[in-house]
Amino acid sequence: MIVETTMLIVVLAIVFIWILLKFKEMRHKIFSIFLILLILFTYFSFTASLSGRNIDFTTTSGWGEAIGLYFSWLGNAFVNVKSITAYAIGANWNNVNTSGTAQNQTNSSSPANQTNSSFAWGKLK
Repeated sequence: MIVETTMLIVVLAIVFIWILLKFKEMRHKIFSIFLILLILFTYFSFTASLSGRNIDFTTTSGWGEAIGLYFSWLGNAFVNVKSITAYAIGANWNNVNTSGTAQNQTNSSSPANQTNSSFAWGKLK
């Protein structure tokens, strides 16, 4: 019941923002799309971060716990994105076999001929 009510409120907010900004100039359309995407992201990430937890939203301490869990989840998501980006930047993107000869392709597949180009997490240069 809470999910349906919350979803109804989110949909009404999206419709309200869309109608309000539709009357403005066309240059405000990008801003309205940004607001809609921000509302959708906040709603779905909030529900995903609190799924499986029994939080009482009728008390202020329940809301405080929910907000703390959400921002902790959001912070960890940004840390994960940062780690993935650092790994992608530090990967050896130049080590590509472009020769196309059959001999190089068969020899390069053996473990003895492969170089260890793995990236160590936390050892960024």
